Amino acid sequence: MSQDIPSQVRIRTDADDGYAHRYESIQQAKDVFGVGNNTAAVIHATEHAHQDLDAKRDALDFLADHVGDDVLAEVADRLSTREMQVAVERTVTVDTE
Repeated sequence: MSQDIPSQVRIRTDADDGYAHRYESIQQAKDVFGVGNNTAAVIHATEHAHQDLDAKRDALDFLADHVGDDVLAEVADRLSTREMQVAVERTVTVDTE
């Protein structure tokens, strides 16, 4: 596996090519996570993204037992972002006896 990993990864941030938002996002991540360099900001942000999705799924699973479909759908919509959509599937079992 380590043979497939490059020694460096670069992120283009050239404003003339429309990539200035990338630099601004990295700077915001430095502030949010309280880190001092760009690499740490990117690592923290990517690790947070995975943890955030898991936490959102756990929260929705918990809520599914306590609220109706309309509230559950609204919460899922509010937890969604442009980059990460959160959806809910609910299985209903009907007792026919």
